[in-house]
Amino acid sequence: MCLIGGTLSRKHLLSAGFALSLAVMAQAQGQSAVLTLVMPVGARQLGMGETSVGLADDVFATYWNPAGLAFGPLADEWELALPSAKLPGKVTAMSSTKRTGLFSRGELWLASGSDLRRWDGKAWRTGQVVSLDQGEKAVAVMRRFLGNLWPTDTASQRALQDSILQASGAERPEDERDLVELSVPFSLVVKDSVRAIALDETGKLWLGTTNGLLRWDGKSWRAWRDTALGLGTNRITSLATSGAAVWIGTEDGLVRLRQKNNDFEFRRFGESFGLGSQYITSMAVEEKTKTLWVGTRGGVSRLEITAQASTWKAWTRTDGLLSDTAHAVTLDPDGQAWVAQSQGVSHWDGKAWERLEFKAVNVNSIGVDKKRNVWIGSDKGVWKYYPLAAEKKESGGKAEGQKQGRWVHYHSGNGLIANDASMVAAQGEDVWFATSKGIVKSHKAKARLGLFYENLLPALQLKDLYHTFVAGTFPVEEWGTFGGFINFLSLGQTTYQENENLPEQTFASYELVGAISYGTRLPRNWGLGLNLKFLYSALASGITIGGQKESGVAASYAFDVAVMRKDLFLPGLTWGAQIQNIGPSVFYISKDESDPIPLTWKTGFSYQIFKVPGHSLTAAADISRETVSRTASGKARNFATGAYYGLAEPWGEGEAPADAGWSDIAQKNFEESVYNLGMEYVYSQMLALRGGFLFDPGGKRQEADLGVGVTISDLLQLDYAYIKDVQLLGNQPAGVREGQSRLSFNFMF
Repeated sequence: MCLIGGTLSRKHLLSAGFALSLAVMAQAQGQSAVLTLVMPVGARQLGMGETSVGLADDVFATYWNPAGLAFGPLADEWELALPSAKLPGKVTAMSSTKRTGLFSRGELWLASGSDLRRWDGKAWRTGQVVSLDQGEKAVAVMRRFLGNLWPTDTASQRALQDSILQASGAERPEDERDLVELSVPFSLVVKDSVRAIALDETGKLWLGTTNGLLRWDGKSWRAWRDTALGLGTNRITSLATSGAAVWIGTEDGLVRLRQKNNDFEFRRFGESFGLGSQYITSMAVEEKTKTLWVGTRGGVSRLEITAQASTWKAWTRTDGLLSDTAHAVTLDPDGQAWVAQSQGVSHWDGKAWERLEFKAVNVNSIGVDKKRNVWIGSDKGVWKYYPLAAEKKESGGKAEGQKQGRWVHYHSGNGLIANDASMVAAQGEDVWFATSKGIVKSHKAKARLGLFYENLLPALQLKDLYHTFVAGTFPVEEWGTFGGFINFLSLGQTTYQENENLPEQTFASYELVGAISYGTRLPRNWGLGLNLKFLYSALASGITIGGQKESGVAASYAFDVAVMRKDLFLPGLTWGAQIQNIGPSVFYISKDESDPIPLTWKTGFSYQIFKVPGHSLTAAADISRETVSRTASGKARNFATGAYYGLAEPWGEGEAPADAGWSDIAQKNFEESVYNLGMEYVYSQMLALRGGFLFDPGGKRQEADLGVGVTISDLLQLDYAYIKDVQLLGNQPAGVREGQSRLSFNFMF
């Protein structure tokens, strides 16, 4: 851009570089400065018609609504994963696995009596899918799939075959010819109440029931129900795996099952081997040393297996335990045992038992996450305990002044849906709980990093005119979520020549906004968010005018205040609001010629129309209004009076029509507002399709936005958005943003 002649006042500065910014934002009045403060970001949001005030649930919430940082997935949260109404009864067994690779997801296996289901990271599965090779008979596949669970009598075989075909969609005999896969409900495989679930290192699933042992090896099922083989009793209470061995706890002793070639070897252990009781309640294996910890109704026992010998050690109340009955046993990452007992928790520190006693609380279960947090389920809620030893280890031995670990109590008043937690299953940093109201998940939020880029105004073909944004969020336990962003706008090179006798001056025009963000949870599903922003607008840095070198730079600060309310009136409906850019005016050359920054009011809703396994649909709508004002002499008002006069005199001071009334003022304010609508459809939590519409009467913009998003594992999300000018509400000139593309990356750590 080249300017020739005259003196470069504030207004010339606006024309020198800021005019491009005005074009970008299509502000009809052009009364505010540093419009990078309201440059929208995030290809996901921009693919939904630039709407996200009520849908601020990713790293770009730092810009749209920092109150979104108060909620999951940006903050630690409690999630009702499966309501009790969808379960036939009390949960009897639970087991989890963590994510093992970039493209894998953790699983949770859950049993409520004979009802078995699996959470695969996307949805609850109540059965298995078996592929049919070309030419294969369905009944042959069923026989192979069910193994020795296939009935021996013809009538039962036929009934089972019909049930599987019906579940697979083959209602008529001729439908069987078109089947390419079979859907086998777990209910047709598991007939007895499941009391223990374990997965070994090869991925085999083991189920301990009230009538024997079941195994799924990835190809077929197998059952062991003959007590003469070595089980002693079919009433299994707990399971643990260690390499090729499966440890089976029963009501009458401990059994080790090992596979040797195609044969299986059973070995029984009882009180004579070092168990405090024949009734096994729980077990845990320390993988590095292959040490087995066994909880019984007569204390806790430990089996250490070496190449030379196997050694048993037993403890009871007289040896330091809180009681002789162990409800659950788990191990932390250091191999130390934690035992849930009625009166509290007993912890083996390698030398002695540490007792954590609870008064008037019945402890039911216990689990340890990968961060060494000990989660304790009871009839009075859930306690999270971070031991002092773990804190010293994390800090390199520095935990001065602390005499004990950190405790946090969760209950129905601060996020937990029910006060009773009967079972705990840790899964990495997440923890699952079985309660009377369903399965609850404590989700540990990940730190996030977002990157955004767009090349502006493609119709002008200016490669150095672009907009980029980087943001991060960092959840801090019990405090909320902190974050920040940098918003950068390049306005390209400007060449200025004061008159024909003086040399040309070239300078780069750009704007930079940095922010510190914070969101915290308030009672009753309210969230509060704040942004503290620092701005730097260099439109003509170091320019010389009339022989005097001028700054040509504006620097200042601003802040945002935002709120969000989840489940407003009905589940899935979220409302958000934000006052953006509260701060003083800025100036480039003379303080007497200052410009207000774009004080903007925003509010919006989002509503999850439906969410079923594999599919979800969300709608969102926003409205925003910039309120800045000048006096009749052109002097910028401060943000408070500017907000008032911006609404009360939307035409400008002294510019209102002579007969303008309240209805005219309201209509003008509506005309100066920007309206946004958007929808997002997500398939299988991996592919998102988006569409939206932006209507800006004052800026004469009507734009349709299209977007797509792809989620790779749970670590990376890619989003793309595209602008198309439309004329749906009256005729308006084509905008310069036609064909503009946006791209963003969302990383989770």
